[in-house]
Amino acid sequence: MNLSIQYLDESFLLNSCNCESILLSLSMDILKINTAYKITPEGLIYNTTGKCRKHSICKKGYAHITLSHKGFRKTYLVHRLVAEQYIPNPSKFLQINHIDGNKLNNNVSNLEWVNASTNIVHSFSTGLSNYSGSKNGRSKLTESDVIQIKQLLSQGIKNKEIADKFSISKSVICDIKHKRKWSHINL
Repeated sequence: MNLSIQYLDESFLLNSCNCESILLSLSMDILKINTAYKITPEGLIYNTTGKCRKHSICKKGYAHITLSHKGFRKTYLVHRLVAEQYIPNPSKFLQINHIDGNKLNNNVSNLEWVNASTNIVHSFSTGLSNYSGSKNGRSKLTESDVIQIKQLLSQGIKNKEIADKFSISKSVICDIKHKRKWSHINL
């Protein structure tokens, strides 16, 4: 990947890394964990020759990068490198939150150190996590099961008969009937 740089003024440069034009602050710091690389507040990492290193996307959707040092290679999450480099963590929180919910936006202004509880609340409030219905690992029913149950209830079939058919308790049928569970499924 070629790094073409055009200076716009003393505080900015235009970088065509990964074939996209990205406006970057000119500040680049030597990476704390590996002095053979430099990092920007935007999350771009450069080697000693000034070449922008390409990020990959891991299974969970985060940008990660493999760095070498003295013959050993190690993979790092880019947002963690940015946070450790630029964001103070006096409370010693272990997790980093992407404020806008975009796992690929590793700009320092989009990251914050948080505890696990705050990170989980944020993921649900922004819609990043949704474990309702069959997405819940403990669910015994699927959305189509619940539709069938609601149809049977509307036909006047008794709770016990429906519960036996689906191998669940009568209380679950009652909760579905009164919209305490599976309320997101409508007929």
